[in-house]
Amino acid sequence: MNEHGDTVRLVPKEADPLEETLALAEEHEWQDKELGDDQPQEWHAPHEDATVRWINDAETGVMFFEVEGPGRKTVAKQLADAIPMLGVEDLEEVVKARSDDRPSLRRALYIVATAAPATADQRVVDLLTRHFAHEDPVVRRTAMIAAAITRWPEFVEPIKALQEDPDESVREVAESALQALGAS
Repeated sequence: MNEHGDTVRLVPKEADPLEETLALAEEHEWQDKELGDDQPQEWHAPHEDATVRWINDAETGVMFFEVEGPGRKTVAKQLADAIPMLGVEDLEEVVKARSDDRPSLRRALYIVATAAPATADQRVVDLLTRHFAHEDPVVRRTAMIAAAITRWPEFVEPIKALQEDPDESVREVAESALQALGAS
């Protein structure tokens, strides 16, 4: 379970599980919340006292569920039982499958960060830090942003090394990432 404080985050393996989600909402009598066109889709699960939000993050291109409330673990399990979700064991393949071009690789790195557990996992640390050395400065910057999203202190030292990167924009993102990680 990918629990971050009072929120469980789940990233589906398939890009758009709308039909499965709607069927699950109906089965468990979730109440659809009308939030407007530019807002995430949201349901209240009254029997479990939880809120389910379907988020399509415009900045990262990642689509995922957030579940909040006292019954978040129960509702997250209902979602994970009905819709295949990414686990840490899937993330290497996510990156491999999207490494052919820069936009796809960047999105894959953001998927890794979004699907990462609340506590550090060495497989994820290795996967993201490997991209700190990528030849493309845009990919190096993206990998650092993804690392900062995790909030794991294990990224502090590898990011500090990028403060000396030859690309100024990489050095700037390194400073921001260190701030996000509470290390500057």
